[in-house]
Amino acid sequence: MTSRLFLPLALATAAVAVTATAADAATYTVCPRFEIETGDSATAAAYPREDHFLGADGGLVVPAYGIHINVYKNGSSVTGGNVVTSPSTGCHTFTTSHAGPFTMRVYARATDANGNSVRIHNAGPGSLSSYPGSTYSLLTEPFSPTAGFNHFVIVGDQHPRWTMMASAAFTLLRAKDGNYNKSIHIAEDTTEDCFNSSSWSAGGSSSNGFLDEGRGYVRIKSGGACDDDARDMKFLIAHEMGHVLLRLRAGNAEGPQSDEFPYGQLQGAVASCVNDPSYHMNSVEWNGLAFKEGSADFISASVFNNREATGRFIRFGQEIDLEFAPDPYAGGRLVNTCNVASTNSWGLGTRGDWLRFWWDWYTDNSCTSPATRLRVMDVFARTVNDHWNGTNPYADNTAYGAVRTALYAKNYGSCLEAEFRHAACWNGVDRQAGYMNNGCY
Repeated sequence: MTSRLFLPLALATAAVAVTATAADAATYTVCPRFEIETGDSATAAAYPREDHFLGADGGLVVPAYGIHINVYKNGSSVTGGNVVTSPSTGCHTFTTSHAGPFTMRVYARATDANGNSVRIHNAGPGSLSSYPGSTYSLLTEPFSPTAGFNHFVIVGDQHPRWTMMASAAFTLLRAKDGNYNKSIHIAEDTTEDCFNSSSWSAGGSSSNGFLDEGRGYVRIKSGGACDDDARDMKFLIAHEMGHVLLRLRAGNAEGPQSDEFPYGQLQGAVASCVNDPSYHMNSVEWNGLAFKEGSADFISASVFNNREATGRFIRFGQEIDLEFAPDPYAGGRLVNTCNVASTNSWGLGTRGDWLRFWWDWYTDNSCTSPATRLRVMDVFARTVNDHWNGTNPYADNTAYGAVRTALYAKNYGSCLEAEFRHAACWNGVDRQAGYMNNGCY
């Protein structure tokens, strides 16, 4: 059975539990589902296309994976307080002696199988406490499930906040690799600032302590100047969470170089890769920044695309075919589109090339033990940790050498190392003196 229910948004409130008696007890399964509407999803007919949330720009109902809920009878909890839907099915089963109708409070909070959680709160982007603000929630209208059957309750009504929550929960489900009992707090940002109209993730040198305590912060633009609302951009949500998940995997490793990442100004306009007036996936910049942003882009792409399938990614309104590079194409967009050739490209890169580099290494099946998302995250973690503690530092324009050194230190074997070098050359991320792989062997 399915109920289509949505009442005005509310903040989390305390619950009162009701103890069910054994007599006449019945078992119910409730399955909240989010009705979402994204702004960056392909249609089913598009190609290439992503594998998840496909067609969501026209409205889509998706499972509420790992979402916190509380089911009530006459205002008292019949689930014993707040519970979490299954991270794999989005359903929860409970037993009670009470019959329907019930109501259900659905929280903007999800927890995965590793104990990591993500939530949307009302404290604003400036709050960096251990648990900022109150968690948003909504209360359904009454519904009457049938014992022994799944009862689907559709909530969200395509509201941007609940589209964002669905994207965040799905990101946690797919990209939890290597993180345990961490927390991510998302704030909605309505500041009057057009330039910062996308999002922000905390974790610079001023907030490394948060990583020790296992938490990170994200802010997503939700209006304000330019009437910009990014909450319906699934790839953006996963990108910003990707920054935090990567940093949480690396942890806090304060050292002689206390800044988060070294990356200087963007390079000037080069051929068709223009940085002015707008920044995009082909903007030429120091490879330190391209590495950082392209790595978060990879996490986002791997959330909504299956490893075994062709892939699609969208950012800044630009559609990216993850399998773009036909023969011959060595050098990525940096060389082939931006016309940055030979030693003129030393230390430069584009985030789009770094995204495809990671994707190519991740999806290659040449080795007996292929790359995984966790291995990508661990190479990233080793790179930034070596940077922080000074054992393998890098400057704005020497990030690739540090990344390759970190890969070798992980001892994944000669096959994965060779595929790493090949993918780096093919996508033009190895344009650094002493590291360029002529011939892409």
